[in-house]
Amino acid sequence: YHNWSILMDALILRSNLEFSNHKKMERAMIQYEQISKDWHSKTCNFSERAKFVYFLNFPHYISIMTGFAENYKKANCFMSAAALFEDCGLYEEAVECKACAGNHDQAVALLKKMPLKAANSPKMLCVLGDIYNDPKYYLKAWEESNRKSVRAQKSLGRYYFVRKQYDLA
Repeated sequence: YHNWSILMDALILRSNLEFSNHKKMERAMIQYEQISKDWHSKTCNFSERAKFVYFLNFPHYISIMTGFAENYKKANCFMSAAALFEDCGLYEEAVECKACAGNHDQAVALLKKMPLKAANSPKMLCVLGDIYNDPKYYLKAWEESNRKSVRAQKSLGRYYFVRKQYDLA
């Protein structure tokens, strides 16, 4: 426990194990925050950090942070998950989390910053359909995916079902 990499690896493992227990979930989330702070701290030099990294099969930063973000999504902490996804450069997931949180303006603003190809992906078109409550986006997502997007069809079916248009659903 005197080595940074061993301590971080143990804390990551402990946090992931505790997250599944509802009584310990809050502590796990605090540990996630501490891990992300300690990752960038300058208190431990590089040679000390790298001493056991390969021996431990230490995961890289993006996989750690996306794992934390996925856990935040499971706990319905969508804005925290969106911030972690955005820090890792995973903008599609960040947009989806912001839309789930109800921050549609922020989701659309982030979507406009994305490259056009990513913004017109079937997943993003479905998110836009959810935001604007418009079936045109689901249909466009269905066409963009070469008729393979399950999410587009589910969303389209749900849209018509809620409006009691059962023949279209």
